[in-house]
Amino acid sequence: MLEPVVGISAADVRTLKTQVMRLERRHLVLQALVEDICSALLHCDDVALMERHARSMGDIYLDTGFTTTRRPRMVRQEIVQIMNRHNVSDKPLMYTWKNNRFSVQQPPGENDTQGGVDIV
Repeated sequence: MLEPVVGISAADVRTLKTQVMRLERRHLVLQALVEDICSALLHCDDVALMERHARSMGDIYLDTGFTTTRRPRMVRQEIVQIMNRHNVSDKPLMYTWKNNRFSVQQPPGENDTQGGVDIV
């Protein structure tokens, strides 16, 4: 418990407490936002496809003489390192899969999956 400071009124203390509570809520929202954005980048299919394409191209060259090279840096590996450094957890994303093997034509309005089976 903090000791009272001379010259600060009870109203000032209540105002400070309210401001601290607001900042704590905003901090939690921003923390959740960072976790969600990082997780989305880690698990997105388009990022994985771009990384696969970049890996297939090989090393990156600094000059036109092909004398200085480096391995490509992958965004997902960089994000994982940043998340680990700052203790940010990874949230798995929920996917909805559609099984196309069991496509049966049904009358309109009976099934919203349009002939497939949704797997959550």
